[in-house]
Amino acid sequence: MRYGYLCLALVGTLFSGLFSSRLLANQTATWDGTTSNQWHEANWTFNGTPAQTADAVTPEGHVGGRGGIDWVIGGGAVVEHNQNRFPDDPNGQGDFKPRMDVTPGGSITIKEGASLLMDSHTDTDGRWSRISVDMTLDNGTWRRTNSGTSTSGGRIVFGYQNELLPNQKINIKVLNGGKIQNSGKMLFGNPDLAPSVGHNPGIEVAMTINNGTLDLTGGADYPDFYGLANGELIFFYEYGTDATVNPVLGPFNEKYSINFTGPGKIIVDNGIFVAAKDSGGSFNPLGGAPDLFTSLTYEALWNLGLLQANGQSGLTGATFGTYFTTTGTAGLADYTLTSLLPAGIAGDYNNDGKVNAADYVLWRDNPAAHGGSPAGYNTWRANFGAGGAGSGLGSSAAVPEPASMLLCALGFAAWTLGRRSHRWSDTT
Repeated sequence: MRYGYLCLALVGTLFSGLFSSRLLANQTATWDGTTSNQWHEANWTFNGTPAQTADAVTPEGHVGGRGGIDWVIGGGAVVEHNQNRFPDDPNGQGDFKPRMDVTPGGSITIKEGASLLMDSHTDTDGRWSRISVDMTLDNGTWRRTNSGTSTSGGRIVFGYQNELLPNQKINIKVLNGGKIQNSGKMLFGNPDLAPSVGHNPGIEVAMTINNGTLDLTGGADYPDFYGLANGELIFFYEYGTDATVNPVLGPFNEKYSINFTGPGKIIVDNGIFVAAKDSGGSFNPLGGAPDLFTSLTYEALWNLGLLQANGQSGLTGATFGTYFTTTGTAGLADYTLTSLLPAGIAGDYNNDGKVNAADYVLWRDNPAAHGGSPAGYNTWRANFGAGGAGSGLGSSAAVPEPASMLLCALGFAAWTLGRRSHRWSDTT
C-alpha cells in the first residue's frame, strides 16, 4: 500500500517535471566571458553558439529579456551591468529588468563563486533592478552599490507592475553562501498612486534562504513612496479600483514570503514595513513605534507569515525565538536577523526544507548538479521523507529504484489511456 501511494505521488511529480522541463524548456544563455566582463557585450553562449551579445539573445533590447531565457553565470566570473549604457534612452534601458511580461518563465542563476555587480551613480533612484523571473544565488553574489551623485543604490523590485504576469510565481533563492547586497531598498510588489499600475493581481514572490545573506545596508536614507517612507525591506499589497483590472474592489491576492530552510541572515539599516493600499487609494502601513513606515520588527513579519522557517510562522502557531535571534533595534542601523536552523537537509535539492519526489525530478534532470549518479539518487533515497515530505508516508516508506519509478509512470499512463479508450468505445 505504501509503495502504491508513493508511486502515485511520484507519477504526478514526474509527469509535471516532464512537461515543465522537457516540453516547455526555456532557452539558455551561459556566460563565457569571451570579450570583457560587461553584461551586454559578446559574452554569452546561446543556443550552442558562443560569443553572443546580450542584444542578440534579447533582440527587443530589454536588459535581461522578456521571459523564456535562463541566464547562467558561473565559474567565479565577475560580471558588470552598466546602468549608463543607454544614458539618453527615454525608456530607461539602463534599468536591469528581466521579466516575463511577454513570455512566461525565465531565470537568472549566479553560482560557483560568480558575482553580478552594479553601481548607481547618475540619479536619485540609482536605476532600478526589476526582477520578475526566478533568481538563484547559489554561492553567488549580486551586489548593488552607490557612488558619485547617486543618493542610494536604488531599488530592487520583485514583481513590478505588469512585468510579472498575473497569477505567476517567482522563486528567489539565496543558497550555499549566496548573497544579495544592495545599498538601497528591496520591495516585494510595487507601489503606485495610480490604482491600476502597482502590480498585477495574484502574483507570488517566494524567497528561500539556506546559508545565505540578505544585506540591505550602506545606502543613504532617502524618501520613497512619494515622500512617505524610508524603509529598506518592504512588502507592498495592492488593491484594485479600476474595473478593467479588477471588477470587484478588494485585494489582488498577492503572496510574499522569506522562508529560511537553513542558516542565514537579514541585515537592514533604515527599517522594515508592510503597506497595503485600500480601495480608496490610501496607504495603510503596518509598522510600529516610533515610525509606522520603518519600525516593523522581524518578529512582526513572523506573526504576519511573511518571515518563515521551513514553512512555519506565527500563523501556524510556531514560536519566533525557536528559529531566530535578533540584534540591534528596528528602524536603526544594522538591525539583524539570524537563523538558528542547521544546514539544509541532504537530498533536499530544491531547498524547501523537505525531501520528496520534487527533489528526485531535479536529480533526474541534472544528476551532475545534485550529487552525481548514482550518489545523488542514493542521498535522496536515504533521506526521503525528512522534513515532512508531504506524501503522508513518512521516512519509513519504501522508496523504489529509478527503473521502478519509470515503469510505475509508464504503467499509470497506459492504464489511463486504456480507461479513456474504454470510455470512448462505450460512447461510440
